[in-house]
Amino acid sequence: GRAKLFVYTCRFTGKHALVTDVSLKSLPLRPRDSASVLDMGKHETKVYLTDGGVKRIKREGDGKVERQYRLNLGELPVAYTFEPDGKLLYILKDALKEYQTKEQTYGESNLPPGIQEEISQDGASVRLLLDVSVAGRGGSRTRPGVYNIFNEKITVKVVQPATTAEGKKEVLALFAQVLEVRQMQLTFLELGANKGFALQVSGKTPVQVFKKLKFHTSKKNPANQPKGGGPQRRGFP
Repeated sequence: GRAKLFVYTCRFTGKHALVTDVSLKSLPLRPRDSASVLDMGKHETKVYLTDGGVKRIKREGDGKVERQYRLNLGELPVAYTFEPDGKLLYILKDALKEYQTKEQTYGESNLPPGIQEEISQDGASVRLLLDVSVAGRGGSRTRPGVYNIFNEKITVKVVQPATTAEGKKEVLALFAQVLEVRQMQLTFLELGANKGFALQVSGKTPVQVFKKLKFHTSKKNPANQPKGGGPQRRGFP
């Protein structure tokens, strides 16, 4: 199998800095400034950094001046070498962080922001924050359904606007099907001007709801496999 690749971005700007086949956490540190020492001769590395000029630094302790060939991301120095095109790359402490996709960031122990637990006198329920829009608007051929669950709000497409009675019924029918619950366990909420919509789910834990939504939107779901020929199925079965 292929070696796992680690993608690192600038901690401050989020721009891609380097890709390598080793975790920076496992690299030795330079005692003088705690920079991580990456041997690019040993580790396959792709660097997205630009020449940041030479910086002369007077060292504490022995007073000697060392020349660092700086590598920048934009204006920010991120790393240095001791010779032009040197193979030993010294990555400044706390300059980079490992890039994580939203799918990696969020999971059962760290739910996406659109799935929230609500505690009330009636016990615990789950509140889903929804971004509901009309399917197929603007010439797109999207079908009604639940799309992205990893953003601030869960992306939902329906045939009728959610402000109409038909649209609300559609959202309730859709989530009853996806979450495998009865419609009486669902309450549709309008949150007021420009705040969008929410759905209250009773009788399920946030993790159970997350797993159902994740499966529904994943490639593992047979309903999401590309169909061979024939017209696209629209609406709900």
